[in-house]
Amino acid sequence: MSLKLLNILREEISEQGGKYKQAILPSGKRAGEEIGGLEFDATGEFKQIISPEDVGKRTPKTPVIDIESPDLYDAKPGRRRYGKQKHPITGVVTMHWGIDFGESQGTAYVIITDGEIMDASYQGCCGNSITVKHPNGVCTRVCHLLEMFVKKGDKITAGTVVGLVGSTGECPDGKGGMRKGSTGPHLHWEYKPGCSGSPQDPPDGSWNSYFKFSKTTTPKINKKEKEDEDEDIDGLTVVIGGADFATADYMKKQWIKAGLSTKNVKFINQGDSLPSGTITKIMGFSGGGSKVWKEIISNSSNYSFIGLIDPYTQGEPIQTYVNKLISGKTSLPDNVYSLCNYKNWGGQYGKTRDNLEKLEDNKILLRGDYQHTEAGNYPYNFFVKYKNILE
Repeated sequence: MSLKLLNILREEISEQGGKYKQAILPSGKRAGEEIGGLEFDATGEFKQIISPEDVGKRTPKTPVIDIESPDLYDAKPGRRRYGKQKHPITGVVTMHWGIDFGESQGTAYVIITDGEIMDASYQGCCGNSITVKHPNGVCTRVCHLLEMFVKKGDKITAGTVVGLVGSTGECPDGKGGMRKGSTGPHLHWEYKPGCSGSPQDPPDGSWNSYFKFSKTTTPKINKKEKEDEDEDIDGLTVVIGGADFATADYMKKQWIKAGLSTKNVKFINQGDSLPSGTITKIMGFSGGGSKVWKEIISNSSNYSFIGLIDPYTQGEPIQTYVNKLISGKTSLPDNVYSLCNYKNWGGQYGKTRDNLEKLEDNKILLRGDYQHTEAGNYPYNFFVKYKNILE
């Protein structure tokens, strides 16, 4: 089934509101049990086809780790604690109802008690949020998760990985507008002794009685998936995401939406190391573009395709190379393909804006008009433009 048809189906399903999902077919089975289903992310984009036998099941299966495992470690609070304080981005003084733990994106968040999931949903500024009721009657809530592996009503056992640390959410920017993402990847943790009312200031160190983090980020849930991850592949395509919303998973969804096959393709976050194996095609969006600049400078001859997708262009040695490009003292290799919009960059990224404007004006990089936002689909438009080369 083509991706174009799947997107048409998505629109139809959205319009119907899913009201036929429990419809009884002539066979006596519900529609989902007979013909399978489609899975979409929170923005409505297609993720995957769900086979009939898996309809109603959680995919992937929620992993459970031995709570005595050395893989787990205690949480250490960051600079934002419970109480009134100035927001690090907006500068507005508000009540901060929990404690922030500055873990990296994709770190596993592990509940070390039995419990019940009271809620697992997207909640505005808190993004992907999970509330757990513990055996002692205490409820804890976490915010900004990258992924959630549980749903409301689930009964969990000690050691359950309920989600991954992220930076999701949509918060007021202090200027009457809204901004995507939190202050950066971290875990916001709240404590309610009686599961009601406002969160309270937790006893110091008490959080380690409720959860821990895992040293293994983004735990491998499926054995076959782990084998694929560990295998060295020649002729590999690497797609690098950027900060905040532009995770590896986001880049993968944009790739699939463009109708491209994921075979021999690795999607990584901007802070990840390049995978092993022979890489023939590499491209990066936003901060991931900084990684690609470095590859251009160091060993671009090893690649048949290099992509700069609205790239970040500050910092050494990138700045030195960009200056040479602008002055005409060097040129980009023929295997570099680009699409960017200098107008997307400003504020603390003013140098990136200036660099891109000059590179675009001099026809060194190709100018586009897409937005550098989750809904802007910049990577998707890049993938579509160069699809015939990437296939």
